Amino acid sequence: MSTKQEMEKMYPYTQNLPGAETLQPTAPPPGVMGYTPMIANTNAGPIPNVGPAPNVGPVPNVGAPQPVYYMQAAPTILQLGPKEMITFCPSCQSRNMTRIVHESNSRTHLIAGILCLLTCCCCCIPYCMDSCKSSLHYCTQCNAYLGSYSN
Repeated sequence: MSTKQEMEKMYPYTQNLPGAETLQPTAPPPGVMGYTPMIANTNAGPIPNVGPAPNVGPVPNVGAPQPVYYMQAAPTILQLGPKEMITFCPSCQSRNMTRIVHESNSRTHLIAGILCLLTCCCCCIPYCMDSCKSSLHYCTQCNAYLGSYSN
């Protein structure tokens, strides 16, 4: 048998390929036992017609997911004083005057207690003075609490 006839017998699927006459069967690598060339199954019959492939659109990029970075704003520390002042409100993003509410704190009660022990009639004076109380600052636009000032 000639080489071309052996090729057609061993590899029938290569008959119609361009350059098939130059194809040579490859030998197994040295030291490999039991090498058998693959032969096409011609008894399988025709391939059934399954129709065209469905149109699924473009293939999404399935690479590694990109990291998502979130930036958190640093808390704003307001320098507040005992009186109303113009400041920036982090809640409504406006710049305006603050509203002050005076509230009694532990220092107010301590001064009142000391005055009660020393002079029985002057114990209510710290509750009448704003300088003995804490100043609570609120936004005039959105009424958000901005902070407090204590003497």
